[in-house]
Amino acid sequence: MEKNVDMSSEIHKVACYVVHDEHLLVFTHDDVPITMTGVQVPAGSIQDR
Repeated sequence: MEKNVDMSSEIHKVACYVVHDEHLLVFTHDDVPITMTGVQVPAGSIQDR
């Protein structure tokens, strides 16, 4: 089944680099090995109201 996708819409992304005392805030996953997911900074999609 083919899904209709509006290719003209924009998706806004954001990433946040939080630094405190020269340390960068990062996330890892508790249930997946770090070798598979790596280290991530806070990020995601944002929507207009």
